[in-house]
Amino acid sequence: MSHIGIPSPKILALSLFCTGKPYIEISKFVCSQKSLNDYLQLCGFKLLFIEDGKGWQFFGHRKIYVKQGDLFLIPPGEIYRMDGLENTKSWIVVFEADPLNLNSIDEDLLLLSFLQPKSNYILHIHVVPKKSSRLIIRLHELKDELCSKRQGFERSVDALLSLLLIDALRISDSRLKKISFQSKQLLKKVFQFIEANYSNHVGLLDVAKEVNLSPGYLTELVRLNTGKAVFSWIIERRMAEARHLLFITNRPVYQIAEGLGYLYVSHFIRQFRQYHGITPQAWRHRHVN
Repeated sequence: MSHIGIPSPKILALSLFCTGKPYIEISKFVCSQKSLNDYLQLCGFKLLFIEDGKGWQFFGHRKIYVKQGDLFLIPPGEIYRMDGLENTKSWIVVFEADPLNLNSIDEDLLLLSFLQPKSNYILHIHVVPKKSSRLIIRLHELKDELCSKRQGFERSVDALLSLLLIDALRISDSRLKKISFQSKQLLKKVFQFIEANYSNHVGLLDVAKEVNLSPGYLTELVRLNTGKAVFSWIIERRMAEARHLLFITNRPVYQIAEGLGYLYVSHFIRQFRQYHGITPQAWRHRHVN
């Protein structure tokens, strides 16, 4: 798979795909022009780290002030822009969660991207300088391996990416310590089931059956720990995949609706409009064109 390049000599953009391994793309950039809109919009999970400088990061309609040491875990499908990072030195690592097999690292990292209060869907933490230096070293090592492609670099990249994610997990561990072990295990099962079945016609009853809980109890558990109901998370995941498909394919809206488990395209369009304020076709026109 060829690398994604952006016309600027200060931007490093590399990609790697190995059979049975994650697709990894890493770029280090010093923003000097507003040329980064829609860059890496919808490719898997992302780790965004602000090494130096200050600026603004845009997630959908949200505008977040960022500074040196800020770390973001951005879930798949989240629309974001980087044109507010003109005065920063930043890193972004894009990776697919499934091929990486987070079970071999720690599922908490995947869970952290969901455990945000109310409507915030992005993990945002500030990393102290002592821990920042560790992340920067990892990022440089990963960049060097991807650039040099020396013998065994594929395995080295796998290992370095795993270590980078473990570092991120340890830095953000305090978020999960507030949740009981039993609740954490149930939430993992809930989100794993949603991830595996969101494209089917599933709802609260299906999830409750999977985790062997009553719908009422499960609703309260998920709402208490995440700020959203179970079905809201199912819709969130469908909307993320809908944006992904609208962005990278030319599939008709009705085909996308069918593929996401909607029995009626009108229901999908209505729900999409509720979440985004415009129809799927209008969203595609705005972001693709």
